[in-house]
Amino acid sequence: MQKTDLDADKTATATQPDKAQKKEIEQLYEKYSPWVLQRCMRYTRHKQEAEDLMHSIFLKILQKFHTFRNEAAPFTWIYRITVNLCLNHVRRQWRETTLDEPILDHASFNTKGYKTIESRIIWKEILQGFSTQTKRIVFLSVYEGLSQNEIAETIGVSRKTVQKKWSQFLEKMKVKLERDGVSHATL
Repeated sequence: MQKTDLDADKTATATQPDKAQKKEIEQLYEKYSPWVLQRCMRYTRHKQEAEDLMHSIFLKILQKFHTFRNEAAPFTWIYRITVNLCLNHVRRQWRETTLDEPILDHASFNTKGYKTIESRIIWKEILQGFSTQTKRIVFLSVYEGLSQNEIAETIGVSRKTVQKKWSQFLEKMKVKLERDGVSHATL
């Protein structure tokens, strides 16, 4: 049986919110958009990018509003959509860039960039001996400011794995810095 244009219109109408739902969505936007924007900023660290991501999140809420079953608070539903889209955004960025480039050329470990060329060289040397997974953990923690739970969810490992890799990184970094006589303040 072929679908007609009338069937397509019925399907589109069924998923589009009515006036009352649109009003509810507007109220959700008014109430939760500052929180959503703050969460997006945490993941992106760039205001324009965070605002774009926030708009995508509310567009998704608008598109999926018919699936909201009122079994939980609206915040819980919005939280889940926000975190999922933010994590997808981070994953997409990872696929689009190499691991070393963002860390060594674009990341600002102190949000002002490297203090010296020497510190850039030190970071490169420190990261050389680590696995791709550890480099991702370092990048997401230092550059993106994600928690260990968020990192675990982003790269698809347990929190315990993130904690172990992070501890190993810190220990090796400490040994390297002490051996080379470099102060962590240099970085």
